[in-house]
Amino acid sequence: CIFEREELPSSRIRIVQLVPWLQKFGVEVDSIAYPGHATDWNDLLESCHRYDIVWLQKTMPGLLKSIQLRRCSNRLVFDFDDAIMMRQLAKRGSYFSPGKKLSFAGIVSQAHGVTAGNEYLAGFVKNSKPMLIYPSPVPTDVPLKKYPNNQKGFRLGWVGLGSNLNSLNSIIPALEELSTRYPIELMILSNKELLSTKLNVLNQQWTLESQEQWISQCDIGIM
Repeated sequence: CIFEREELPSSRIRIVQLVPWLQKFGVEVDSIAYPGHATDWNDLLESCHRYDIVWLQKTMPGLLKSIQLRRCSNRLVFDFDDAIMMRQLAKRGSYFSPGKKLSFAGIVSQAHGVTAGNEYLAGFVKNSKPMLIYPSPVPTDVPLKKYPNNQKGFRLGWVGLGSNLNSLNSIIPALEELSTRYPIELMILSNKELLSTKLNVLNQQWTLESQEQWISQCDIGIM
């Protein structure tokens, strides 16, 4: 398994945290971060033939490297759980990116199969590649909130990277309006803070060790 970066939620949830479970069921798994240097890339290519499947998560290497990866792999599977073929921020009112679309088409064309986070994303694969809809798994043994009888107000929760706060900002005016009608608090669990003069915001630094406890203190989650 070749994942993007271990600190990214998608890499941790879709790859890293699954490795022990796969090994528990007798699957031999090695997982590494996508190489950033030419020598590391060459080492990766030389090792690919040892595996039945090389599973590339989310990274779009470009057509040349995609071709190299396919030639060195017995089976190459590409996994994505985001609209990575689009811009994260609109440019002149559009999220369309010719470069990202080309890179996405390049890795998909070389993959023997594709796994996608949901049916909507799977729709971006416009050929007859074998496709598996693979929703991101989440643990079920998490702490649950205990609701006191005298609870006043409720807490909204948002968890994510600071680079994605711009998406949350688009609904902040609606939440600020909501806060004039109901006693609400917005908890941000991230590596960056969100500020609002009209909304009660609780910013908490995200850590893997504390995330479950903080999430359990929320009444409603915002995706």
